[in-house]
Amino acid sequence: DLPEIEFRRSIAELYERFNQTEEALKERILLTKLEPNNAVHYMDAGRLFEARGKTDVAANYLRKAIEMDARLHEAHHALGLILYRTKHSMEAKAELEAALKWNPDDYEAFFYVGKILKEMSDFTAALLAFEKASRGPELRLKCLVERGGCYMSQGALDKAIPELERASKQIKDESLPESLYCRYFLAMCY
Repeated sequence: DLPEIEFRRSIAELYERFNQTEEALKERILLTKLEPNNAVHYMDAGRLFEARGKTDVAANYLRKAIEMDARLHEAHHALGLILYRTKHSMEAKAELEAALKWNPDDYEAFFYVGKILKEMSDFTAALLAFEKASRGPELRLKCLVERGGCYMSQGALDKAIPELERASKQIKDESLPESLYCRYFLAMCY
């Protein structure tokens, strides 16, 4: 008496919860065939393909989801990260900004937009993006280090030092790469 689509959705979520991505992916692909007009199924399949390392296929599924429903912020976010990792900076920036349009509290998207802007030497805009991203507690340390790096690139060591000192006070785990970067940048400034 249980509808098949509802069952497939539930079983796919359970497979994902218990790290059986191969089975979850099979269910998600089947759902795209059962409900071809539901963008969420394409988005979920894209996420799972990305988890398996098939970024090209994942990007195609995510693009299809966005084509069907441009308001899916998660699809824009995931596609933006794939494009960033595959060195398509301009496309990544566009997708991440689209994710921010639909969810202005996506701090990770702000962080990667900031990194792209920093790579493009647009330090003023990058500083603003890192400032917004630092509202996310898990990104605060990374953002402070990146802001310090932006100021260093501009030659404003007097502004870089306070940012990096704030970052060094936030370090809780010395094994993090941000810890090393923070201390190295701070030593360079001194």
